[in-house]
Amino acid sequence: MRDIIKDPVLVSAIQDLAWGLKSEADLSSLTRELTIEASLNAEMEAQLGYPKYSPTGHHSGNSRNGYGSKSLKGDHGVLEIETPRDRNGTFEPQFVV
Repeated sequence: MRDIIKDPVLVSAIQDLAWGLKSEADLSSLTRELTIEASLNAEMEAQLGYPKYSPTGHHSGNSRNGYGSKSLKGDHGVLEIETPRDRNGTFEPQFVV
């Protein structure tokens, strides 16, 4: 991994994430959760029109407002996830229905 990824902070974060992985199922679960989180955050950024922590969002009329919970039912059972919320309550994720 150190040959591909040069940033030591990123290498350390990946090692921390991988620490508890014991099987292919663990890796699959981690990958699924990271993909879902990245997709939800990208959708929120697209809706609001600015990235997280951007000063552009201050006093914009709508901004991030924490997270709500949602249950995803799939082939592998139920997965509880946290979905981002916006202040106006208009954010409806498309990736996670």
